[in-house]
Amino acid sequence: MKYTVTAFFLSLILLTACSYCQWSDADKKLADSAAVEGQAISYVIKKGDNLWDVTFKFLGDPFRWPEVWRRNPYIKNPNLIYPGATLVIGGAAGLAARQTAQRLTSETQEMKNAPVDREAARETAALPSKKSGAAANLDDSRLFVALSVKAFLTAENVERVGFLWFGKDRKGLLYPGNAVLEKSGPGSEMTKYSSDVYRQFDEIPMTVFGDNPYKIGDTVDILHSDRFVKFKGKTANLVRRTGRARITAVSGGQCTAILFNAWDVVAAGDRVDAMAHFQSREIDTLIDRDVSIRGTVFDRIEETERPYLFQTFLVDRGAVDGVRFGDLFVVYPRESAETPKRPEAIGCVINAGEESSTLCVEKLYENSLEAADTVDLVKRIRFK
Repeated sequence: MKYTVTAFFLSLILLTACSYCQWSDADKKLADSAAVEGQAISYVIKKGDNLWDVTFKFLGDPFRWPEVWRRNPYIKNPNLIYPGATLVIGGAAGLAARQTAQRLTSETQEMKNAPVDREAARETAALPSKKSGAAANLDDSRLFVALSVKAFLTAENVERVGFLWFGKDRKGLLYPGNAVLEKSGPGSEMTKYSSDVYRQFDEIPMTVFGDNPYKIGDTVDILHSDRFVKFKGKTANLVRRTGRARITAVSGGQCTAILFNAWDVVAAGDRVDAMAHFQSREIDTLIDRDVSIRGTVFDRIEETERPYLFQTFLVDRGAVDGVRFGDLFVVYPRESAETPKRPEAIGCVINAGEESSTLCVEKLYENSLEAADTVDLVKRIRFK
């Protein structure tokens, strides 16, 4: 049996190495760039690629594939990546996360090696806890490490999360933005045939509603509508940003742009708006809540049979209720809302809208997280 396993891994390594030899000179230059810590590169997935091979070729260690997966949150299943999509690999965020993890691991090891005052420990254990409920169950140090290593509080991750949209455009429709992407017609500079799906560096035509606010050189966000939902008796549009483009030509109510960054499918019909600016935040520490906020889960954004780590979900509390970016909520089954006993998950707020918030699953205790489950604020992140 052991020889069979050894042979399997040897063959896997050989296949990976051979695959690397077939890469183009441009890909090898990208690999050289990715080898420089702190430098991010964008790679367009080709037929036959998988995360294991791509991670090996760019980062030199195939076992770092979860790092690449987390760096590209549009990938729902790491076993399924598709040609034409773009992977962001490496970068300062990944380097900072690894440095933070190494520092915290070192500090944790030092604490473990420190001499223990057993008498003081017994006295402390005998004291009643000042915390109750969920707050008493949170291990701040472990959660701090998890939050830091995941590095999902970076601008590039926050800008990609789904959120509920309630406003109407100039046509009175429940969509964001002031322009729409059109199909590329025959004879366009970048494509030979009409297409309704765009790849990175494609040229895309746009139609602007009303007065054209754009000029050459402006950067715009591409927003995609996932589905319409009923929220607190109102219709809302669940939208997310899928890419960025730079305006290259303006003529009346028409614009042309180059799609220079696409982290998900960009297609005709998607909406366009001025670029939103996001700030990366570095965690300082976790602090106790200073307000009481309780709500319910509205829905999981990624429609899957079961929840998973780093999945995003919506709750029915927002900025008007006091919710802030970085708040940590514990999720309980709805039947235990009044007397919570066993949490299902911990979620971190990565988008605080006026009426609703988007949370990311940071820790899973149970294989369930459903609509109408209870959420309770237990911790807040203090940023540097």
